[in-house]
Amino acid sequence: MVLAGLLGLLDVIDLFSINTPFPEGMTPPPGWLVILGLITLAAIVPAWRGNHRAILVVVVTRVLSAFSAVPAYFVNVPSYILISTTMIVLLTILAVWLILRRTPREREA
Repeated sequence: MVLAGLLGLLDVIDLFSINTPFPEGMTPPPGWLVILGLITLAAIVPAWRGNHRAILVVVVTRVLSAFSAVPAYFVNVPSYILISTTMIVLLTILAVWLILRRTPREREA
């Protein structure tokens, strides 16, 4: 949950990069990505306490956020952006896997 929360916080921090100048041909991150980050952050505490719907919300928002990075692999972007995007996607996969792999006994607690 902590990793998912940090990734959600990164989505919210992207809000500050929306109005910054970008190199020609590059666009800022979509505004709805910030909303996904806020939804993730709002669902973290109930999910931590075991609320199944909140866990589902965290997983879905993180997966949607990771899918938003897919276009970076099909356009010409600088390598540092591609590397950081790949790292975020891999961390998202790890976070979702860690959330979903909890044993039934841990889910009941």
